Amino acid sequence: MIFQTAQDAAAAAPAESPRSAFLQLLDWLTQPLYADVSVVNVLFVVVLIPVVLIGSGVLRRATERLLASWDVQSQKVRDVVLLVVHWGTIAIGAMIALRQLSLDSAFAWLDRPFFETEQGIDISLLTVVIVVAIVVLTFQVSKAAQRVSTRLLTRAGIDNEAATGTVGRLIHYTIVTVGFLIAVDRLGFDLKALFTAGAVFAVVLGFAMQNISQNFVAGVILLIERTIKPGDVLQVEGQIVRVVEMGIRVTVARTLDEEELIIPNATLAQTTVKNYTLRDPLYRLRAKIGVVYSSDMELVQKTLEETARAQEWRHKERAPRIHLLGFGNNSVDWEVSVWVQNPWHAPRMLSRLNMSLWWALKEKGIVIAFPQMDVHFDPRFESLIARLRPEPPERAAPKPEGEAESEVRRSDA
Repeated sequence: MIFQTAQDAAAAAPAESPRSAFLQLLDWLTQPLYADVSVVNVLFVVVLIPVVLIGSGVLRRATERLLASWDVQSQKVRDVVLLVVHWGTIAIGAMIALRQLSLDSAFAWLDRPFFETEQGIDISLLTVVIVVAIVVLTFQVSKAAQRVSTRLLTRAGIDNEAATGTVGRLIHYTIVTVGFLIAVDRLGFDLKALFTAGAVFAVVLGFAMQNISQNFVAGVILLIERTIKPGDVLQVEGQIVRVVEMGIRVTVARTLDEEELIIPNATLAQTTVKNYTLRDPLYRLRAKIGVVYSSDMELVQKTLEETARAQEWRHKERAPRIHLLGFGNNSVDWEVSVWVQNPWHAPRMLSRLNMSLWWALKEKGIVIAFPQMDVHFDPRFESLIARLRPEPPERAAPKPEGEAESEVRRSDA
C-alpha cells in the first residue's frame, strides 16, 4: 500500500524536461559569486592559464626560428628577446585574468589616499608601490645600460677602464635623473618649480664649468667617432705626438722628446688636427737637396732615384719620387720622396736617407751647393779704401854681427 502511494505521488508530480535543467545550470553558472564575477569567469580564468603557458611556448619557438633566420649570433641578445616574449605573454594573460575576476575593484582600497599634503596632493598605497617600482626599475635599467655601453666601447677598441667607467657613470646619472623626475611626477608634485630652479642652476653651472663641460662633451664625441685612438700619431699645434691614453676630459700624448703632453679634448675636437695613422700608417718622407748649376742633371736624377730605391726600410709597394723643385740663387733644388710604414720613426728614417744621398752624390763627383756671395766694389772706391787702410809699421834694420857681440860683452862685464 505504501508502494502504491509513492507511485501515485510520482505520477502526480510534473515531469522535469532536459531544457529546464540546462537553463537552471546556466543560471547557476552565470550567478555572481562576488561583485560581477561568476562561475563562468572563474572557469575562463582556469582555462586561460594553460592556454597562456602553451601560447608562450609557441611564441618562444617561433621567435627562435625568426632570430635564426635573421642570423642573430649573440646568445645574450637571443635570451633577452625570448625573455621579453615569455613575460610579455604572461603579462597579457594576467591582465585578462584580473579583468575577468574584477580584481581591479577588489583592490580599489590600494588607491585610497592615506596621506594628504598641504598642497592638496593625495598619496595612496598604490602610488607608493608604483614609485618604488619606478625606482627599482630605474636602477635595473641603469645597470643594463652600463653593461651595454661597456661592451660597445670594448668592441670599439676602448679598453681604458677610466674612460668606460666615466661613460658608465654619465649614463647612470642620466637614467637615475630621468627616473627620479618620473617618480616625483607620479607622486603628484608640481615639477615646474623644480625645472625652473634646475634651469637656473644649470645656467650658472654651465658658465662656471664651461671649459670642463666642453672637454667632457668633446671626450664623448671622440670616443664615439673614433677619429683619434690610442697609438695614433698626430700633429697638434705644430708638434708630432703619439696618443698614449684617452680620457673623458683630457688626452695624454707623448712627444718625440719623450715628454708627456696633457691635451684638453676640446682642443682635439675643435681645432684642425693632422692624424697620420687614421686610415693607414703610411707616411711620406721628403728630403730636399741642391746641386751646383754645372752638374749633369740626368746623372743627378739617376743617382737620387737609385739611392732612394736602395733603402731597405722604405715601403716597397710605393715607388720613390724624384722632383726638380726649381732653380735657386746658388743651386738647382731637388726633392726625394719615399714612403715609410711608421710616421713615428720619420726623423730617424729621414736622417738615414740624407746620409745615403750625401755619400751617393759624393761618390759620383756631384757637388752639393751651398750659399755663396761675391762682393764687387766700384773702382772709384777702391783707391779710397786703400788710403784708409793703415800702413804696416817699419821694421828696424838688423845690426852688424861685430857690434852685436861687443854689446853682449859689455852687458856681461
